[in-house]
Amino acid sequence: MITGEQMIENVKRDEIIACDWDGVIQDIDTHWLEKVIDNRKFFEPYFDFSKITNDKGVIDTSLILKRDKYYINAWLAKDNVEVPNEVVDAFIKLYMDDVLFYEECPALNMVNMLKGLIDQKVVKKVHFISSAPDGFDTDPRKIKKMHDLFEGYLDNMTLDIIGGHEKKSDFINKNIPEYTVFIDDRSDNVRDVIDNTDSSNKQFILPLYPYNVELGKDREYLKKLYNKGSIVTTYKNEYI
Repeated sequence: MITGEQMIENVKRDEIIACDWDGVIQDIDTHWLEKVIDNRKFFEPYFDFSKITNDKGVIDTSLILKRDKYYINAWLAKDNVEVPNEVVDAFIKLYMDDVLFYEECPALNMVNMLKGLIDQKVVKKVHFISSAPDGFDTDPRKIKKMHDLFEGYLDNMTLDIIGGHEKKSDFINKNIPEYTVFIDDRSDNVRDVIDNTDSSNKQFILPLYPYNVELGKDREYLKKLYNKGSIVTTYKNEYI
């Protein structure tokens, strides 16, 4: 399968990329899971830690990449056990209240891919659009990491934080309707942008994980995209 990077290079136009952050630029899931493990006693009545235990009985955080649900707390939730709202809130606070959270999250290969495309004069602008829990109008943690990871490339980049219930298609239609590429690790966001923006002759790139490959298996949907002139490619997102 042709990679997203090869497809962008082959199009030969000034690309304007709308790109997610979490799961695309940095892996936040592993560190978040580590924080859950640090609070295992609190979460154990509701979370099934056997899902992150390997055959030797040892906790293995890499198993999170093989999960079949996007949200960690939904994936870890024990069967037939109701997770109280206060437990869900505590889970989210592990992310929200840690001012150094992004300092502990490894960068992914999309960082180097974007730098390389900018260096090659293939990409004109990268607009990072990152969802956050409602109430986060900005995120200094992410802004700092953008400056750290993309020093020397910031003139070609912006970062916008949108509410967790705001549709990315709405943001794009209002702010960057001229986008040419959309990159996100949530297949529902990819579908949203394809269906609710001018997506003809645009490219959509989706990291290849078990929790989001259903888009690639949906043949009727892919046929629909082809008829609209949209292209969907996948790639394996690895640490840099």
